[in-house]
Amino acid sequence: MEKAFFGIICFIQEEKQHTLDLLFLPGGCNLKYLGQFCIIALFSFIGEVLHALIPFPIPAAIYGLVLLTVALLLKWIRPDQIRETSDFLVQLLPLLFVAPLVGIVNSAPLILENLVPIIIAVVAGTAVTFAVSGGIVQLLLHRKGGQA
Repeated sequence: MEKAFFGIICFIQEEKQHTLDLLFLPGGCNLKYLGQFCIIALFSFIGEVLHALIPFPIPAAIYGLVLLTVALLLKWIRPDQIRETSDFLVQLLPLLFVAPLVGIVNSAPLILENLVPIIIAVVAGTAVTFAVSGGIVQLLLHRKGGQA
């Protein structure tokens, strides 16, 4: 495919590695990635609308993810229809943690002031999570007839 300075940015898959490439539009740039992104963005938008309409304290992203999961489970959308773009977005996920990390660093004096209560809350929350998860697994194994 001919490369040109003017074109649209598409990422192409070569040997399971996503690369960015400028592809000349008349040369037949595969726009399936744009379509995949539009499907994901549509579910995100529907989540935003539901968040505005439903008075529950649930983030809009959760609504969108649940709806996308339901659509995948009901086979309204096949995984291959969003696979490449979703893989690409998952690769970018660590960048989303930069801003919260900066906020934590800026709040270091406040965190150090309350370090003991924070540690107690984290340890207690972890212990409760382990206990509840273990109890549920044992209950399910017991019901299934396995050993707990």
